[in-house]
Amino acid sequence: MEFNKKQFRSATLSRESINTDERTVELAFSSETPYERVFGTEILGHNPGECDLSRLNNAAPSSAGIDTKDISKGIHFVAR
Repeated sequence: MEFNKKQFRSATLSRESINTDERTVELAFSSETPYERVFGTEILGHNPGECDLSRLNNAAPSSAGIDTKDISKGIHFVAR
């Protein structure tokens, strides 16, 4: 594994998951499905104590497609 190598993430969304009136998208961002990594099989746990959901429960600010001239265009929050 190259730790200094630039990495990318992608997602595929269905039209049904997009609410244009509320400007929201429903998505899953974590799964307990086993995934092969260079160090072995990874399985994410979702039981109490296995993951820290504090950031998610605090609107989960994240960025996507940031416009370096106007960063506010790329900041997104989770609606609950």
